[in-house]
Amino acid sequence: MKSLSSGTLAIGISSFLSLPSVLSLIARFLSDHPGIECRVQEGPAEAVAALLEKGELDGAFLPEDPGAGYDIHPLAEVPLALILPKSHPLAEKKSASWDDLEGMALFLPEDFGKGMRP
Repeated sequence: MKSLSSGTLAIGISSFLSLPSVLSLIARFLSDHPGIECRVQEGPAEAVAALLEKGELDGAFLPEDPGAGYDIHPLAEVPLALILPKSHPLAEKKSASWDDLEGMALFLPEDFGKGMRP
């Protein structure tokens, strides 16, 4: 894509991110630039970062920095909530730390936390 008037834009999206919110951003861009076609590749952050590294994507929406050599433009701070039944021992606490969660069985996306720094 050489200009914003025509061409194809290849975008990667990590499966960890909210796909509808990212797609609405892309739809808004395409509405403003009707001559642009868009190809979207969704997958684990590590796989999307690899496609970006190989030059198969023009850009990507990732939950973490893919490494050196990229301009990073944070779009949002995403809150992370711990949801527990009222009977859980942590339910009465106002907040929980990662140490509080040690040993707990959690359901998280496969690529959760890859590349995140404390």
